[in-house]
Amino acid sequence: MEELAEIEKRVLRELMFSGFQSSRSSICKKLRISPSTFGYIIKKLENKRVILGYRVRVNPIALGHSLPLWIFVEPKKSAEIFKLKDELFEIPQFYSVDIITGVSDIASLAFVKSTDEVGKLLEDIIQRFGSKIKRIYTLPVIGLTKLHQVRITTKGPVKLDSKDRKILEHLFTNPLAGVSAISSNTGLHRNTVAKRLKRMWEEQVLLKKSVIVNADYLPQLGMNYWVVMFLELPAQNRSKILNILSKLDSVHEVYSLGSTYDALIKVRCSAVSDLAGLTYKLLGTRLATKTVTHLIVDHREKDMGVFMGIRDTLYL
Repeated sequence: MEELAEIEKRVLRELMFSGFQSSRSSICKKLRISPSTFGYIIKKLENKRVILGYRVRVNPIALGHSLPLWIFVEPKKSAEIFKLKDELFEIPQFYSVDIITGVSDIASLAFVKSTDEVGKLLEDIIQRFGSKIKRIYTLPVIGLTKLHQVRITTKGPVKLDSKDRKILEHLFTNPLAGVSAISSNTGLHRNTVAKRLKRMWEEQVLLKKSVIVNADYLPQLGMNYWVVMFLELPAQNRSKILNILSKLDSVHEVYSLGSTYDALIKVRCSAVSDLAGLTYKLLGTRLATKTVTHLIVDHREKDMGVFMGIRDTLYL
């Protein structure tokens, strides 16, 4: 595998973390490179299959899937972990499925629309996979503070109509489409498209347009390790602590829980020492009173168009 140049790494990190929301000129100014150099690097990375594609990150809560839920599964047989993971992944409400170290081998994130749907979902899992599952338990999410490296401020569904859905459908298929392309492909006026896009960004229906990077190159970008951390938080100032956690670059997702643990975070880091440093920081500054860490060894996540029932192509 070819070693990436430093400028290539900088471009990839910027597009993974901040995305394409800003204009190309703004991105180039931030990276201190010319637009022509930026275009050349992108094309080169696409040709080398470092960049596998592009996607739109959206907020499931804003789209009406207002109840996130973590579901942990311990299979009866270790040899069936990967097969069971793939089977669980096909459940419509499951957005992502991770294989993690520890007693519960599979951690799944589901988004549902009501508490009734939670019960039906669990019944369905037990009915279909009960013979393969030794133990299953859930951790209800009572607050989502950060998702896809974006701090979440929207707390409930956003009202969308058929025109908004047309725009989203086109973006799921063509993530980098601009106002003109969306207008010509949907039949909506340019001003209508521009106005609705602006509102969907502001109300966090849309979170980010980002690159899909070949996983083989992630270690070169400082993403050697991906972990799930459970946190017990001090009784005081929990909302403030969650806000602080959401500002840490290495913390990609932050969930407030209504269970034994007060929060779950997903962290990307380049070395074990970075993970140790984060743990010491959390405990040493009393941001957490206890941490429990599980390494993610395999991850699958649905393309949001698939999750919303619009597309049939999966990003692995």
